[in-house]
Amino acid sequence: MEKPLDIPRLIALRKLTAPIASYFESQLTDYLSHLAPLLHPTSLLGEFIRYSKIPVKQADQAFQTLGKLYQSVITARPFNSSISTLMAPVDLFGSTVEFSRVNYVYKPEADPEKREIIISSPLRWVLHYKGLGPEHLRSLIASMGRGDDAELKTCLLHFLVLNLILSKPTGAAPLLAALRLPVSSSQLPEFGNLPLLFVTCPIRTLLPSDDIIIQTVELSGSSRFEEVISLDDIKDLSDKMKQDLFNIVREQGGNLAKELET
Repeated sequence: MEKPLDIPRLIALRKLTAPIASYFESQLTDYLSHLAPLLHPTSLLGEFIRYSKIPVKQADQAFQTLGKLYQSVITARPFNSSISTLMAPVDLFGSTVEFSRVNYVYKPEADPEKREIIISSPLRWVLHYKGLGPEHLRSLIASMGRGDDAELKTCLLHFLVLNLILSKPTGAAPLLAALRLPVSSSQLPEFGNLPLLFVTCPIRTLLPSDDIIIQTVELSGSSRFEEVISLDDIKDLSDKMKQDLFNIVREQGGNLAKELET
């Protein structure tokens, strides 16, 4: 049973969260580099991409599906565009898939100041093509209407293409799932109907009570807070990954290591 997250335990777990997050992020980086050919846009659309000469089976069907998805996203909030038809060829230059940690807004109910706190989930990530992640999309949304919004369209298309590639029943997604880093598609309210790809791992992260979050934010002077790992989840593993994580806890977890021996 997970022990209560008081401040001393929160500090100890936070020190341990960083190396464990680095462990999983190193694995994910390695896996994505090996899966790169399966994740390239040309593997889905072939000659529908400008300057591509690579023929791909059923690329026409994939392009039709992409067009419908694009229409459902671009015509809804926050984009609200009246130009929704996708014409071939499309400009897709992304090739390298990266990931960003998930951040979300949290409002502690017990906070008299009603602050919005940005929570970071160190063991949950969004997949995206290099340079075209959630932060870049947020900046494009903030500047909508000041230009021709071509860059916004390109960014959205990259998210949608990657989503279609990883929605295949065969390919990269089943391989990542077998490696204990499953991919799922979901949405964030700020991006409307845009499907994002989230990667998780076998270890959960936790939030303490609102009172502790508020105390920590007040002491740090920052509006950001990071979740911490669940030590119980490490104890429940039953493979080589468990031994790897046990070693990290023993080396960097201090007194927390004793909990793994019980």
